[in-house]
Amino acid sequence: MELKEIRKKGNEELKKNLAEQREKFRELRFKVSTKQHKTVRDVRKVKQTIARILTVLKERENNPEADPAVVVKTSEEAKEKK
Repeated sequence: MELKEIRKKGNEELKKNLAEQREKFRELRFKVSTKQHKTVRDVRKVKQTIARILTVLKERENNPEADPAVVVKTSEEAKEKK
């Protein structure tokens, strides 16, 4: 899941998604350790998604009056300038 998609979601939806991703992470860890799952890279992707969700939730907690659309626009503008 990309950061743009995460920023568009509401806090409650993000918290629900966070719980789902953590459960998926737990399952993947066990599958990899028992060699039922071959691709370790999937664990990395899930961890990154969890980190992205936590980052967005923390940003909103620290700056509640900021409009989420403005943050997305600013990051897109930064990419265009490069």
